[in-house]
Amino acid sequence: MAAFGSKTTSEDLQIGIDGETFEVEEMYPAYRDVAKMQKEYAAEVTFRFAWEAEKTHVELFKKAKAGIDEERDPDLGPIRVCEVCGYTMEGEPPEKCPVCKAKKERFKIYAG
Repeated sequence: MAAFGSKTTSEDLQIGIDGETFEVEEMYPAYRDVAKMQKEYAAEVTFRFAWEAEKTHVELFKKAKAGIDEERDPDLGPIRVCEVCGYTMEGEPPEKCPVCKAKKERFKIYAG
């Protein structure tokens, strides 16, 4: 959906939440199921990794929107992404990524 920039920040964030929610609830589960049915195991793993990352994106968008709606800067950060699977999180990384089990050194900081 290419509606960003055309509304208020809160409305743009809601569009982001809606898009990420669609990906979590419908898109990636369907992609993963098709890959599994077709015995495309590498694709199945990739879609599972993406699905897990999208779940955290929904929560980050919601947190940012809550701050904007309360007329304050969103309290986010630091944001880190696992370089192996794309899992996105706030704060200090765990010893191992909860999705792909990569070591904490594989998390790259993007904000904060």
